[in-house]
Amino acid sequence: MKHLGLLFSVLIFAFWVTMNVLMIARQHEFEKLGSYQKRVNQFLESSHRRERWLGIYKSTSERTEKLGYTGAIVQKLPGVEGTEYHTELEALIDLRAFGEGAKMMSRLIGTGNLEMRGLLVQDAEMKPMTMAVNLYFPSGGHVIIQGRRVDEKFEIRLHNDAFTSPPLNVPLENLDLGNGLFPTLPLAGYKEGETFQIATINPVFLTRQVADVEVVSLAAREVNGVLVDVYTVQIEFKGTKSTSLVTRDGTLLQTKIDSPLNLVLRREKSSRVKKGLDR
Repeated sequence: MKHLGLLFSVLIFAFWVTMNVLMIARQHEFEKLGSYQKRVNQFLESSHRRERWLGIYKSTSERTEKLGYTGAIVQKLPGVEGTEYHTELEALIDLRAFGEGAKMMSRLIGTGNLEMRGLLVQDAEMKPMTMAVNLYFPSGGHVIIQGRRVDEKFEIRLHNDAFTSPPLNVPLENLDLGNGLFPTLPLAGYKEGETFQIATINPVFLTRQVADVEVVSLAAREVNGVLVDVYTVQIEFKGTKSTSLVTRDGTLLQTKIDSPLNLVLRREKSSRVKKGLDR
């Protein structure tokens, strides 16, 4: 019974991480944000394949420590039945990055890094078709989150060597794959002064949580020695606020998360983002 209880706790944790943090649903207020698909297409306007890699840092007055990285590859591809959108996820995150919940997580899955690898496939209307996310725990445990379209719902199940969960049905319109800490959707076409909301799903309590987004300003900033227009975007999510710097084409330069750890996500090259980490 003790073993089953621990297994159940780990599964619930996996749901919590994946659905509350990784699975960022679409916005409710289409009239304010405009078409989600249009925004993603604007993000992919310069190339049908774009990568986003961010180093995760804890900053103090004394030093800056790297706690992990998160990356995504977003592609627009031809499929058997038309255009498909593929989002690949990769992340390695020290559990300390989760702040107050880190101690509880460590008791359940060990101390160290949580590793995530996943793929979400969406159709031409950006409705989810299939999904697979692998979670690797510091203790050596491994859980797979799989999703597939069933009629007008998207069915999600958890699997490991000893257990398969009952299905969690998610509306087809409400699913996307983001990074491991905060909403950083692959969008472009922001407008200064606009506000909108992004809905998220909490499967533990079967409730939705909303991120409030405000495009605060647009100003020229120096990036790699060149002046470019950069939006300052503020997000409030689950009681935590962040400030992001995003270019006109949707390139995310940096996100600062207001937390006791002073977390900062910084854009890095894929060849460097994994350096400085004890895997």
